[in-house]
Amino acid sequence: MSDQTSATINLPLISAIVGVATIGGFMFGYDSGVINGTQDGLKPTFQLSEAWLGITVSALLPGCAVGAFVAGRSADRWGRRRVMLAAAMLFIVSALASGCGRAPRS
Repeated sequence: MSDQTSATINLPLISAIVGVATIGGFMFGYDSGVINGTQDGLKPTFQLSEAWLGITVSALLPGCAVGAFVAGRSADRWGRRRVMLAAAMLFIVSALASGCGRAPRS
């Protein structure tokens, strides 16, 4: 008698995971391109030196790395759902704060 285990492959789930990862990578690249295009406006608007312009534009990459590390550790500790709710609340608060900020005068 042969002891074989038949493994089923959930192709729709794998396709969904691949699709989400692909769209996520595309959006990250799009964000990087958008931030790169803001250099001409950021420097005169906020009177940034070359060094501060570089820090401002490059802050996305280390911010994502730190955010992924913190989110992973936090999800292990408090659960994925709570961490996602906290991230959503932080996003809402930061969006409101950005909208309430006063634009620099020209």
